[in-house]
Amino acid sequence: MLLSEGASPSSAIDGLDDMIRRMQQIPSGWARPDSWTMVQNSYLQLVETLEQALRSWFEDDDGAVAGLYGGYYKLIRDMTASTPRPSPLINDEAARQVSVLERLRAKVAALEALRGREGQISVLDTNVLMHYQRLDEILWAEVLGASPVRIILPICVIDELDNKKYTGSDRMSRRAHLAITALRQCSAELRPGSAAILPDGTTLEVFLDDPGHVRMANPDEELRSRCMLLQRAAGRPVTLVTGDLGMQLRADVHGLGHAGMPDKYAKDTKRRAAVSED
Repeated sequence: MLLSEGASPSSAIDGLDDMIRRMQQIPSGWARPDSWTMVQNSYLQLVETLEQALRSWFEDDDGAVAGLYGGYYKLIRDMTASTPRPSPLINDEAARQVSVLERLRAKVAALEALRGREGQISVLDTNVLMHYQRLDEILWAEVLGASPVRIILPICVIDELDNKKYTGSDRMSRRAHLAITALRQCSAELRPGSAAILPDGTTLEVFLDDPGHVRMANPDEELRSRCMLLQRAAGRPVTLVTGDLGMQLRADVHGLGHAGMPDKYAKDTKRRAAVSED
């Protein structure tokens, strides 16, 4: 799911509430046995209005628009005076649409909650966790040039770290394991709706996927799409922190800010300094 540019979670929630209410009123139109044409027209007009509204609120609506025009829609559209039991057909389809809209509303409400916590929102690429010092050893206000800093880790980043524990060289596997271990130490605070507080005052939280979310095949594109979702939901800029040129170019194309990590925080820099001291 992705809000349209310029659409806020609160406006989408208000609009969805209105559409849910109107869809719930469809069954009340059966005042007389011959009122099926009025109810049929009311339902079809509402579906058209709902499609326009969904397209204005969402760039990706999790298939809600496509679901408006399923098999039952065609049956309702082609209904005639001889159609048996028209009221259950329309009522059941209206109830199904209400359920779809309510699930969509719940997802938008979860995004609305992202606006509450203050701070410069920053999303970390997996390479930052792999190739730089632990999150609690970095001065994030210095890296981002802003304070306070709010780090959000999409769950796809953590999953990629988990995968790297079992693939690649022993060195990369060990780095992934150490990064996961560091995150596990504050896992009690990384529950939905809460955040861990790092030593420099930066907050750290995890952003879970929606149920049923299908990830992009390219992990970089998936992370970029998560950043776009966060930026539009929060209503303020999101900075992608990465050391990869490819990710920086993707961020530029899609209007995302990005920041690199200072060399002094790189693990290789720290390791070379330790060797030179020996």
